[in-house]
Amino acid sequence: ENRPSEKAQLDQVLEFLRDGLLPDELQIDKVDSDGLWLKDHNGVRLSWFEMSDGYRAALALLGDILRHLIRIYGIDNLIQAVDGKLCVQRSGVVLVDEIDAHLHPEWQRKIGFWLKERFPKIQFLVTTHSPIICQAADTNGLFFLPAPGAGEVARPATKDELQKIVSSRADTILLSPAFGLQNSRSPRAVEARANKAKLEAKGRIVPLTEAEQTELDLSSQWVNPDESA
Repeated sequence: ENRPSEKAQLDQVLEFLRDGLLPDELQIDKVDSDGLWLKDHNGVRLSWFEMSDGYRAALALLGDILRHLIRIYGIDNLIQAVDGKLCVQRSGVVLVDEIDAHLHPEWQRKIGFWLKERFPKIQFLVTTHSPIICQAADTNGLFFLPAPGAGEVARPATKDELQKIVSSRADTILLSPAFGLQNSRSPRAVEARANKAKLEAKGRIVPLTEAEQTELDLSSQWVNPDESA
């Protein structure tokens, strides 16, 4: 506060962070000696300590990237308007572990694309357990990492695997080699579907007992009729 050079840096950084980063109509209000402040769509001001872990993690990440860029390149012409959006036209490599940590799924959908769009000359190397984050990967930019002790080596996704991940729903991606889940439903739903199928098959041969019909009705409660498979 009251230091011209730092104020000039802060003004640029705040303008950049206000440009389409935060969801839910939230805006960065100001930064002062008490911390960073947000405003929601009703004008209610929120302090840094009142924010969710997701907001704090994302803002801390962006602030840290900008801090290093300013230290290396300086603030002059660091942030420029390109096609109506503010971008950082400086190069670098940024490593981020578990970029999806604490982020709401809606924010996971956009954070990778926002970073690539606003830092076009920076290479981001990130790890994630989110199928939604994976959809922002560039061609030849997605790698499958084996579990520790699996005796396998990391490998790049094939062109077809990447295409399927980019074009599919999250539950489909979870069943792909990228994540290797056998089922994306809850264990209760898996058991209920199997039990329902068994009882229905029996009912086509012989009438079910009253107890079996009750069991079938209970199992059917955990089966979503809108999902065919």
